[in-house]
Amino acid sequence: MKSKTHLFIFIGIIAGAAFGIFLSNIGESTVRNNIFAALDLFGKTIFIGFLKMIVAPLIFFSILSAITSLAHTGELWRVGWKTLFLSHHHLNRRGTGPVLRADYQTRLLR
Repeated sequence: MKSKTHLFIFIGIIAGAAFGIFLSNIGESTVRNNIFAALDLFGKTIFIGFLKMIVAPLIFFSILSAITSLAHTGELWRVGWKTLFLSHHHLNRRGTGPVLRADYQTRLLR
């Protein structure tokens, strides 16, 4: 059976647009504010919390699977030293820090 994912995506886009038009036509009311509060709770709190919960194990198991796929222990040492060198180099580069304010930059250039 052929997957109909594209159809579900299209239906979701249409439903989202219809819901947005519906909310814009309601005007200022307590119903609209309650809907926005519920969407805000789901979007900012729950969804972002789930993403944060998934990221750390995903990175850990990606590194773990890469380490276990190495053929010899010597390769692990070589990759580890390269990683330490490159991370040290990129974290300590000159001139790539935070953006300075304009007045501080002019004092540095004098």
